[in-house]
Amino acid sequence: MNVAERLRSSRILAVFRLSNGAPDPVEQALRLVAAGVEAVEYTMDSPDALHVITRLRDELDASILIGAGTVTGVEQLGPLRDIGIEFIVSPHTDENLITESLNLGLEPIPGVLSPTDSPQGARRRRNDPQAVSGGADGSQLPQSHPGAVPRD
Repeated sequence: MNVAERLRSSRILAVFRLSNGAPDPVEQALRLVAAGVEAVEYTMDSPDALHVITRLRDELDASILIGAGTVTGVEQLGPLRDIGIEFIVSPHTDENLITESLNLGLEPIPGVLSPTDSPQGARRRRNDPQAVSGGADGSQLPQSHPGAVPRD
């Protein structure tokens, strides 16, 4: 079973987007996995993201899917691959990010906002892109998903 099929079959993806002072995400993930969760994502805009993702990979069973969310640039992909994650979630559709993810063996899950984004992402991926809600016209995206608009 490939990563996309495993994500679909797991039916629950625990997503951690934390701020400083939040409970230890690795301890939380261990509890969720003990309760049956099979896939975990930690967002790159959370504190100490690479360190926490490394701890997740080290402390969770190898059968647990681990991914990184809010991935906004190709420069983030190499370190994530080296840690051993299986998928990345981006808040936008970026051809270079999708291509490089696939080249590195990572399953890209690009966010889409418009009908134009959807075919672009689907054309580059093996499966349907993730939908990101931001209101009918996208005007609520920065408020509803603060990491969804890459900062220059």
